[in-house]
Amino acid sequence: MRATPVWILLLASLAGATSVVPISVEEMTRVSERVVHARAEESWSEWNAQRTLIHTYTRFRVLETLKGEPAGNIVVRQMGGNAGGYVQRVSGVRGWAPGEEVVLFLRRKAGVLTVTGLMQGNFRVRRE
Repeated sequence: MRATPVWILLLASLAGATSVVPISVEEMTRVSERVVHARAEESWSEWNAQRTLIHTYTRFRVLETLKGEPAGNIVVRQMGGNAGGYVQRVSGVRGWAPGEEVVLFLRRKAGVLTVTGLMQGNFRVRRE
C-alpha cells in the first residue's frame, strides 16, 4: 500500500464543511457582549501565530451602542483573508468595504471581538 502524500491529508482536513446553527435575534442579543451600529473604516489580514489560519481585522467607527460598553472605535476579527500570497475563504463570511454601515452582534473570543453566529450577527444598513 502506498503512503498518502501529506498535502492530500492537509487538503482533506481543510475541506470540512462549515455548519452554522441558526440563531434568533433574541438569542444573538442575549449571548452577545456588544451590539453596535457602526461604519467600517479599514481592513487588514494577518496569519495567526502558528501560520495555520488567516484572519481579517476590520476597524469600525461606532455610531451607536445598542448593548455593552460605549466605544469610539472597535476592531472585529473574522476568519479568512489574504496574507503572504495566500487566500483563505470561509463560506458565509464576507468582508466589509470602507464606509459600509452595519449593525453587529459581537462576542469576545480569545480576547478579540467576533461576529456572533459566524455572519448571522452582521446586518447591512441601507438608506433609501
